[in-house]
Amino acid sequence: MEVKENPFSASVERLNGLMSWWGITVPTGNGPFDRQMKRLQQFATDCRKVCADAYCGEMDALFSSNERLGHSIQGLLRYRRPPELLSPESEILAILLDDASCQARRWVELTQKLQERCSAMTLDAASDLRQRTEEPVPMKGEGEPTQQPAKTALRRAAQT
Repeated sequence: MEVKENPFSASVERLNGLMSWWGITVPTGNGPFDRQMKRLQQFATDCRKVCADAYCGEMDALFSSNERLGHSIQGLLRYRRPPELLSPESEILAILLDDASCQARRWVELTQKLQERCSAMTLDAASDLRQRTEEPVPMKGEGEPTQQPAKTALRRAAQT
């Protein structure tokens, strides 16, 4: 399944248009807020793609499983005596267990991919915050800093 349109970026564009209509200057794309919005936009796009891929895999497996189960049930209906039923019943059970294990594997893969995306976004945000905390602090008249660098960066991050 392919993601065609990104509603998040369309919303950001509408917000920028509304802000400019109100007379609020729209950032040029280089500020911390814009970097954070781009990071979140990329994160949302990646997560949407990962989930769409997982959904497609799940649907393919479901259709395949239903087809195999249909054939097994037809085989079950052909037999009349109890000893003959053992083979189709065990085949149905094997199909169900195989599908359950495949589904569990797909869930593990999905959570690993989402965890990787979350980790990447968090590391990127942390490095951005680290860079902002290391920026030089303007000095007051006698050489005393106006604020501590960490507090300044945290206030900037809270504003974005």
